[in-house]
Amino acid sequence: MKILYVAKHGSGGNDDEGAIAYALEQLGHDVVCVQEADVTPSQQIVHADLILFHKWQPRRRYDVPTVFWYFDLVNHPDPSLRSRCNRRIRWMREVCPLVDLGFCTDGDWVESFNPMSGGKLVWLPQGADERVVGMGTVGPGQTPFDLLFTGIATGGGKGRVEWVRWCERDYGDKFHYVRWGLYREGLRDVIANTKIVLCPDSPVTDRYWSNRVYNAAGFGAVILHPYCMRLVEHFTDKEIVYYQGKDQLRAKINLLLDPDSKTYRLALSLNAMARVLEQHLYRHRCQTLIATVRERLGI
Repeated sequence: MKILYVAKHGSGGNDDEGAIAYALEQLGHDVVCVQEADVTPSQQIVHADLILFHKWQPRRRYDVPTVFWYFDLVNHPDPSLRSRCNRRIRWMREVCPLVDLGFCTDGDWVESFNPMSGGKLVWLPQGADERVVGMGTVGPGQTPFDLLFTGIATGGGKGRVEWVRWCERDYGDKFHYVRWGLYREGLRDVIANTKIVLCPDSPVTDRYWSNRVYNAAGFGAVILHPYCMRLVEHFTDKEIVYYQGKDQLRAKINLLLDPDSKTYRLALSLNAMARVLEQHLYRHRCQTLIATVRERLGI
């Protein structure tokens, strides 16, 4: 299949776009990467079998089958996120009539909006980049971090800010907080030097969570993640550790930091990485996406 892939290619960070293009190519597809700003109704579109994009805003419906894969949380009840959510909801309402299918990581949005979209939406989480999955390296003489969180506080909603403040207050220097700029090989090496990777309890639901869980698990992290009903279908408690509420989070941090838990942490680490390699790479997600496109659109 010839796929016209419209995205912000080469924009850095986790390079999800590069991981997806690579995965599609490994699956045997011809991928033509086009920057969002450069898309016009050109020969590229005419000769494609499928148009795939993330946050591009097409101006009309094309004759070529067209799908999007939207990574972010669309809607959430946290009032501090209301303006951001409204922008994303508006985008969905404008773009859905112009596409044949929309894949979303926000399963709650799929459930709530599908009747209005004509059943076009499909839940599809992100995945790990197989080009960098694996254990990192620890430099000589480095002191390991006890607790690591990578992500934003301000801008992530009131619940996220409160969670970060709780971690800072209760764990002080044990809590290593990286707001920006830690991705791919750099993140892999930091995780190799970390005892526990913490995942915040907001914004999280039974059908939405951050892609950090797949990235971190793919680097062999020992992950403490809020319980999500659908996430436990992806990782068992032999692969990542789940918590419900601050008291349980504190108890499980204490358990995992106990010197006698070193063997337990190693087992979690290896099991999590093995699960990612088996089921949660972008290659697996792209297989699902293409299979759904073929089944639903007949191409």
